[in-house]
Amino acid sequence: MRVLILITIWCLTSSSGRVSADEEAAVPLAGKYRYEHDGGRMDINIVNLDENIAKVCDRMRRLDKVLTEMYEDPPVGGGEEFMRLSRTYNQACLDLLYFCSMDKHKALRAAEDIVDHGGPKFMDVDIDEKKMEENFKWNEDAIHGMYVVLKDTHEHWYDLWKLYTSLP
Repeated sequence: MRVLILITIWCLTSSSGRVSADEEAAVPLAGKYRYEHDGGRMDINIVNLDENIAKVCDRMRRLDKVLTEMYEDPPVGGGEEFMRLSRTYNQACLDLLYFCSMDKHKALRAAEDIVDHGGPKFMDVDIDEKKMEENFKWNEDAIHGMYVVLKDTHEHWYDLWKLYTSLP
């Protein structure tokens, strides 16, 4: 058992030194499609709910802008980053839904400009699957994975919209 644990730790900490195409592409992508992570998940134990809601709303606005650009012009080699940002956007939606469960009026007032649009701008972009397959070096399974994540985005937005339209 101890040997298995040591081997696992060694495998996790060692690197082959090889760099994937997406990692190579990350350097030139950093300038155009920059999204600086603002510290991770919200600390739900922090008393300052307003601050957490503001952080989530800001994260959603910034990610929407970056993802819209990536949908419109998929960067060569940016497939992994695109999927990571898409999942991060979905997590921000879930964070906002969580804050709605704590104080629906406060959370949705802070997110009013976001929710008024009816969804993120990137959901309005026509998806060019051929360009994504070419630029991201994706196959049919990767395209399907993108649609699964996008479906989750639609579901989260439907939940947000229901809450928003239920406000007096």
